[in-house]
Amino acid sequence: MLERRIRYAKDKGDVIKRLVANEDTTSPFKLIADVLVFAAAFGLARNKRTTLGETLGEPIRQEIFDRQGYDTFINLLAVHAENDPTVLSDADEKVERRARIFEEYANGGLEQIQEELKGAVDSLESILLMISAQRKSEIKEVGAFDLAKLVNE
Repeated sequence: MLERRIRYAKDKGDVIKRLVANEDTTSPFKLIADVLVFAAAFGLARNKRTTLGETLGEPIRQEIFDRQGYDTFINLLAVHAENDPTVLSDADEKVERRARIFEEYANGGLEQIQEELKGAVDSLESILLMISAQRKSEIKEVGAFDLAKLVNE
């Protein structure tokens, strides 16, 4: 079986670096893999899928994502995108297809995140605000009961 590596776009390197915590920051994510999964989910939520241009650095082994438990998300994302469960096959071309779909949603999500973080000082606070805004828009779209309706204005 093909040993797949997940790539990310060179032009997103700065935003990825900004989102990965180190000893000098309070960034929200521990690993680049964590950033990419969040970005892919954000890209899916925003219906933003962008092909990769020039890639940056050493691609991340798929095994890193699998150890973090992200393989299920990557598989579900591929089934959603393809609307075909045969994309879960172990054939090399299907493994490659799932990775490519994930990379494209992550790239699209990173584009959105990059735009949202322009001018922001605190990445963690900005990410939390993006999540909150996404949650509110989903409540309105689905028509779910919003607890805010119980509060007197």
